[in-house]
Order: sequence, then structure tokens, then C-alpha cells
Amino acid sequence: MTERSTLHAGDVEVVIDPVGCRIISFAHGRHELLRQDDPHVLNHGWYPMVPYAGRVAYGVVRHDGETHHLPVDVAAPHAIHGIGHISTWTVAGTDHESWIVLRCPLDDRWPFGGVARADIVVRPDGLDWALSVTAADRSMPVQVGWHPWWRRHIGGGEVLFDLDAKGMWQRGPDGTTTGRIQQVTRPPWDDAFSGVAQPVVLRWPELTLEMRSDCDTWVIYSEPADAICVEPQSGPPDSFRHRPQVIQPGETFRRTMSVRLEPR
Repeated sequence: MTERSTLHAGDVEVVIDPVGCRIISFAHGRHELLRQDDPHVLNHGWYPMVPYAGRVAYGVVRHDGETHHLPVDVAAPHAIHGIGHISTWTVAGTDHESWIVLRCPLDDRWPFGGVARADIVVRPDGLDWALSVTAADRSMPVQVGWHPWWRRHIGGGEVLFDLDAKGMWQRGPDGTTTGRIQQVTRPPWDDAFSGVAQPVVLRWPELTLEMRSDCDTWVIYSEPADAICVEPQSGPPDSFRHRPQVIQPGETFRRTMSVRLEPR
């Protein structure tokens, strides 16, 4: 079994599994914030989505005149959430207390190669996480994001959540985005939003959580009875088709997110 890392600062303690670079525990004092009891690889903890986030329609990526096919075994008929969450990362640096750097070469499940990197810093009031992807010897499309499963009930009460967004990416009948933005509908949601006001705030009876990111898209999955996912992404699902971001050989693409906690 690959050794997990435990980091802490003040009342915050974080446990990271290098398999998937997944935070399997994010606790503030006596409160565990993450869903942990669903064994499915997509459905627990807090993991990176890299080198793509959300669904890629039918696993098809077209770049530089070539067509490539991504694995679709997890969410057939589409590819989903990249390969970082199912890859083993190695520790590239740590102080064994409050910060760690993990690295992951992108294997042949991603046809363009490259390397992903995660920089995680635990703070007394939360956590900062940077994700980056560096291209190898060819250009490639890229997208990153984070998928935290926040527990709906903490401290004896249910989370309160308000979303202030200018628009919502329209979903087609196959579950992928159409490339058009529509008005925001009423929850529950399994949708991507644009023009989101930050910070995005979750409130439980004893704790407030604020999320910020330099990503311009947020996916909200509020259908489960026991959890809510609030996912900053550098573009909408299926962005390789609608709004591709491309990096050149040796170039690095980087995005950040932060979480801040305040007892109530």
C-alpha cells in the first residue's frame, strides 16, 4: 500500500492518498468535511481532475488534425474527470507538516503525454491547492479542476448554499454540454455555471466554508441526499470541443483554488 501523508495546521488536518492525489480526510477540529463512505472512485474525498475535467463526449479529442480516443470505462459512453484521480502520484517535496508537492507523469491513457503537479498547503484556516500540467514534446489541449465531496450534514445541521451565477451551460440529451449558455434554472443541479460570484460559500450550523479559484467555470452537483459537490474548473465540461485551451511543447498551464474555514 502506498504511504499516505498527513498534514496539519491549527485545527485543520488533511490526509492525502497518493493514489489519485486524493484528499481522503479534511477535518476541522471534530468535524470531518468530506464524504468518505462511498467506495466508487468518482464518489468520495477531494480529488484533482487533470488533464481534463467533467465529461468528454464519447471520449473523442480532436487536435492538430488528428482524432484521439480516451478511456470511457468509468462513465460510458463518455470519458470523465481525466486520469489524475486514478493514477499514482509521487511526493516531490514536503515538510511533513503543512505542505506537500506531488507529481504524476500522464500515461498512455492520455495520448499527448506531459506531467501533472499538485502543490498543497494546509493553513490554520483552510487549504490552498495549485494544479499544473506541463506539455511534453507536442502541443496539447488541457483542462484542470477539483472535485470535492462536501458532506451535506455537519454539526447536527444541513448545509446552506446560495449560488450567484450569470449563466449555466446547457446540457444536451447525451449529458454533455451543447456549447450554449442559458439562464440559471432552479436546483437540484448537475450543471456547469459561468460568471460565478466569489467566494462560493457553504454554511453549516457550526462552520462556514468559502471557496475561491482563478477558474472561470464552476460545476455544482447538488442531487445527492448526503453530499454536495462544488467544483472549480478551468473550462466547461467537454471544453475540448467547445472552447479548447492549448499549451505548446514544454509550456505549463496552472490554476489554483483555496478553501477558508471559520467557526460560527
